[in-house]
Parts: sequence; structure tokens; C-alpha cells
Amino acid sequence: LAGAVAPVAHAADDDFLPAEKAFPLAARVLDAQRIELCFDIAPGYYLYRDKFSVKPQPDTVRLGELQLPPSKTKYDENFQKDVDYHVGTTRLVLAVPMGTEPLQIVVGNQGCADKGLCYPPMKRTLRLDRHATGLVAVSQQGETQSAFGRGALQGGAAAAPVAGVLSRWTASASAGGVG
Repeated sequence: LAGAVAPVAHAADDDFLPAEKAFPLAARVLDAQRIELCFDIAPGYYLYRDKFSVKPQPDTVRLGELQLPPSKTKYDENFQKDVDYHVGTTRLVLAVPMGTEPLQIVVGNQGCADKGLCYPPMKRTLRLDRHATGLVAVSQQGETQSAFGRGALQGGAAAAPVAGVLSRWTASASAGGVG
């Protein structure tokens, strides 16, 4: 593990992006039973197709199969084999079962920079607020990313007031016995 940390720390000197900036993740509700995970991969970086993962918490919940878009293939010096990878905006779709309890999912991914730096695997937790009629909102680290079954909120000053209202709405809905 120490070897994995040292290259990342050294990478900052060589103008490599931190992993969260190279591979930002946004999520949004598509409909009552599906969410979209959107990686906006920075230019000069890529994510390995076989390193995407989604695990529910609690692990007794059965998620649908993660739907991945077509990928590209190249020979990877790090693994000494052909690998499938994604660049640019990459949208994954996940079916989520109906329910009234909040659900957390842990999204995993791993990627590299074209210039040779590979990042350690990343894991990010998303909270899914569910209502009897389906998904209501997706939030990451306390920020609401989307709500009301469709659409997405992206960060920024204009979205901040709306995100606060949605966070209070989902919190009050959960407190009211919905979740």
C-alpha cells in the first residue's frame, strides 16, 4: 500500500490531477427504479472498464446489473495486456429495487493518466432516498445531486439554494415515516 501512495504524492509535482478531479462522479435519478452514475473523466485520463463496481449497503439488497457503455481497448503497460477503458463522459445505469428505506451504494473505480500514473482504487458512497413510488434523490457526501425522479443538480452557486431545499425535503420525508 505504501508503494501505491508514494506515486500519487509525487504526481502532484508533475501536474497530475488528484483522483477526485481526474475522475469526478455525479449521480442522478433517471426514473423510479434507475440511477445514472456519470464520470466526467478529465482529458488525458481513463478509467478501467473492469474496475467499475457497485455494492449495496446493507448487502442484503439486490441491485440490478450495472449497464456500461461501449469501451475502447488498448495495450496497457501497467498490466502487460489489452484492457478495456473509458474516456470523456461515461454514463453507467443501475437498476435499484423499490423500497421505502434509504439505501447506500459504494461505487468503485480505478483509472490512470495517459502519462503513466495509475491511481489506487477509489470508493465513494452514495445515499439513495427511496419512497413507496420509487427513487426520490441521490446524494453524495451530504450534497444532493438530484431529486424528484428526474434531472440532476450540479454544484455551483446557483444550485446551492436548491440543494439545501432538497436536502431538507428528503430529510423531512424520511423523518415522516417514508424512509
